[in-house]
Amino acid sequence: MKIKQGLDKIHPGKWDFFTFILVPGTTLRLASREGLLDSNLSVIGNQPDAALWFWGWGIFVGGYSFFYIKYLFHIGRYTARAGHFLLKMACVFLAAAVFLPYKPLEFPFASDLHVLLAFLSPVLFMLALWDFLTKKIRSDRRIFFWLRLLLTELLAAALALWYASGFITSLLEVYVTAAFCGFLRLLERILVDKLDFAALSSMEGQADQEYGSDQKSTSSS
Repeated sequence: MKIKQGLDKIHPGKWDFFTFILVPGTTLRLASREGLLDSNLSVIGNQPDAALWFWGWGIFVGGYSFFYIKYLFHIGRYTARAGHFLLKMACVFLAAAVFLPYKPLEFPFASDLHVLLAFLSPVLFMLALWDFLTKKIRSDRRIFFWLRLLLTELLAAALALWYASGFITSLLEVYVTAAFCGFLRLLERILVDKLDFAALSSMEGQADQEYGSDQKSTSSS
């Protein structure tokens, strides 16, 4: 019954409002301050009237990503240090990037560091999820291998957008955010479905054992 007790602490869909509304919505709202194809969040966020919005967005998205992925790791019983370390570093890099100025003419070194950290943050998020899925493949190769392939395809689409535009655009950033949110929700659904099945199998096994014990007791008497 340990699986059933653990299941009681899980609330599927509790992140849905953030996943489908707040995170992609705030990203699109910030990105749409200028053209989606000729600017990006770094440029927009370093304008005087958008700096606070940009900082708030970075903290909000970083917090969402950290706590939601931690929640998924908990459901998936993932305890590997590598993935948890990558997740923490991804959030640290994102927070550092949004607070570093992006003004190449005034602060060239800080701007270069901003670009590097902003690029590495989603890469580390992906590597954390990749390690998680790789570990889960051992328990169910068909489903989690497909999920890892989907993650790779989402990355390939992002690289194609990057190549087509020649630089990181707001459209690319909105796509990455929306695809990231959708992937996390899909992963949650699959993990919860598998946990429901495991709990049901555990309860059925216990019921069979109890039924067998009752039969033995009846036979003895």
